[in-house]
Amino acid sequence: MPATLPGWPIVLLGLLPLAWPFFGGSLDYQIDPARAWVHHTGKTATWLLAATLCMTPLQRWTGWAGWIRWRRVLGLLVFTYVTLHLLAFVGLWQGFDPARILTETGKRPYLWVGLSAWLLLLPLALTSTKSAQRRLGRRWKTLHQAVYVITLLAIWHQAWGHKVGLLGVWPAASALSILLLWRVWQRVLRKKAAVGR
Repeated sequence: MPATLPGWPIVLLGLLPLAWPFFGGSLDYQIDPARAWVHHTGKTATWLLAATLCMTPLQRWTGWAGWIRWRRVLGLLVFTYVTLHLLAFVGLWQGFDPARILTETGKRPYLWVGLSAWLLLLPLALTSTKSAQRRLGRRWKTLHQAVYVITLLAIWHQAWGHKVGLLGVWPAASALSILLLWRVWQRVLRKKAAVGR
């Protein structure tokens, strides 16, 4: 297998969920399309985040470096869907009405958790290029470790926003939790190895 493969097939696959309301969809889109689109983009972003977190374990287990290139592409797709999720909420659902948005966020604090995740994703998306990585040096890796916090915020946002808590989002929450724990455990092992040298 070549060291890397082009990222465009991943982009095409990642954009396929955008067609779901037009070709598949569900009854929710007929009843309340704005709310359905908000939920759809949020769930897609969550699963893409899980796929992004899978790339490092797959690279470690297979030894193939191409996973890391796909991780960058998937990360940008996550940012795209989270941005669409945010725009769908403030635009389609709230009609870009500041008064309605403030009222809604006042009643639903979990919306601030989601906004915090998007704000943390923004600098990661802006520094996703190789030139940014070279320019920032070691600081780039430190900055992109924000993915740990983003993952926790994503789980919190979904669980809090769902009326039945984690039970309602357990597949995505479980996947994110396992992948997050794996990454934390790997960091602990690396630190122990460094101390033992």
